[in-house]
Amino acid sequence: MTALVAMSCVAVAIGMSAAGADPWAPSSSALLHAGASYGPASLGSQPWRLVSYGLVHVGALHLIGNLVPLVILGPLLERRLGRLATAIIGLASTVGGGLAAAWWHPMVALAGASGALFGLAGALIVVAIRERSAMSPVARRVLVAALAGFALLHLIVALTSDVTDQAAHLGGLVTGVVLAAVPRARLLALPVLVAAIALSPTPADPRTSLPSLRTAVAELQAIDARFDALVAAAPPAPAAIRAALDGDILPAIDRAIARLHGLTVPARVQPRRDALLRYAVARRRAIALFADYLGSNDPALPAAIGAAQAEADRALTQGLVGDQPE
Repeated sequence: MTALVAMSCVAVAIGMSAAGADPWAPSSSALLHAGASYGPASLGSQPWRLVSYGLVHVGALHLIGNLVPLVILGPLLERRLGRLATAIIGLASTVGGGLAAAWWHPMVALAGASGALFGLAGALIVVAIRERSAMSPVARRVLVAALAGFALLHLIVALTSDVTDQAAHLGGLVTGVVLAAVPRARLLALPVLVAAIALSPTPADPRTSLPSLRTAVAELQAIDARFDALVAAAPPAPAAIRAALDGDILPAIDRAIARLHGLTVPARVQPRRDALLRYAVARRRAIALFADYLGSNDPALPAAIGAAQAEADRALTQGLVGDQPE
C-alpha cells in the first residue's frame, strides 16, 4: 500500500511536468489543476480534493521530503497494525489534515502528503507507548530512530520554509493518534469525516467575483493586449521582456486560471468555461516557453511555442471570443 501511494505521488509529479508545470516550483494554477485542495472548492462542490491533495507536491524537493519518511513510516506501521488499518489511518489523516487546513485558512492552496505522514507518525507513537514492554530492543531503537528522524526533518522544513502548513500537520496527527488509540474508531472514521465535510460551511470564494464568461474573456484579452504591446515596443532588451513576462504577464494569467477553476456557471455553459480554461492554460504555456526562449535561444523552443499556441487557438475555435452567455 505504501509503495502504491509513493508511486502515485511520483506519477502525479511527472504528469504535472509533462503538462508544462515547473518541476521545482509549480504555479498555484498548476497545483489546483493537478488536484490541490482549496477551501471553497474542497468544502463545496469538489470534496475529492481533500484526498487528491495528498498526491500533489510543490516541486521535486517537497516530493522527496515526503516520500522518504513515507517509505519508512508506512511499512513500520503496516507491520504493527496491518495494511488495512494503516491504509485507513493514512486516508483518514489525509482528509483530517485537509479539513483542518480548509477550516484554518480556506483561501490557501494545500498540497502534499504530510497530513498523512503526521497521521502515521501519531499512530506509531501510540503503538510505541502501548507495546513498549513487548517490543525487542532492536525494534524499539528502529521505531525511535524513525520517529526522531521524521521529527527532525519536519522541524528543519518548518524553520526554513514559509509554505509549511501546520494546520494540516496537526489535523493529520490528531486523526492518527485517535485511530491508533481507539481501534473501533477506524470503522467510523471515514463516515465521520464525510459528515464533517458535508456540515462544514462553504467559504466565500473571491475567485467567483467574475460574473460571467464574458468578463473572463475580457480579462484574458486584456492580458494578451499587454503581452502584444510588450513584444511590439521598440525594441527593449530580451532580458527586460523576460522580466516583464515573469513579473506581470504570467502571474496575471495564473490569477485568471485560478478564478476560472472556481467560476460557477450553469451546466449549459460549462463546456465553454472548460474550453476557455484550456485556452488560458495553453496560452500560459506558450508565453512561458517564449520567456524561456528569450533566455536561452534554444532552437527547439519555437516549435514547442507554436504547438502550445496552436492548442490555444483550437480552444478559441469553439466560439469563446464571441458573445458569451451570462
